[in-house]
This record gives sequence, C-alpha cells and structure tokens, in this order.
Amino acid sequence: MSSQHRDPSMSVRVPADLQAATRQALGGRDLRAFVLACCTALAADPQAFLAGLEEHWPPPSRIGRPPKVFPPAAQTGEPR
Repeated sequence: MSSQHRDPSMSVRVPADLQAATRQALGGRDLRAFVLACCTALAADPQAFLAGLEEHWPPPSRIGRPPKVFPPAAQTGEPR
C-alpha cells in the first residue's frame, strides 16, 4: 500500500553526537522545523546558502556494498 501523505518522507541518519550538538545549538527550536527552514533558504538562494555550507559538506558516501576485507594470511612458514 502506498503512503497516504502528499509529501514523500526522507530518511537521514545523523550521528548521535552531531544530533545532540544540533539540538543544543537550536536552543529548544524544533529540529524538523530547522530542516524545513534550511530547505526553504536553499530554494530561495541556492548559491549563497551552499557557499555557507562549503566547509561543512560531508565527503561523498559510497554506493553499494562495502568492499570485502580479507584477513591477512597466517605467517606459518609453510607453503599453501
């Protein structure tokens, strides 16, 4: 069954320490309202808004599964 909401939801995971610091900085203001305000400011003046975020921009995320990490071969001195 599809969602009955007009606007699609977004799912973002914010590290707990960053989320706590953000809530403290907002001083009691609603975090959801802050995200909406940021989206509104971005839509109104994208170049200026993004310029202010440039130094805070996270590195790009990998897409897909993480690469397999194989343990180093045991150094027994015996050939395989």
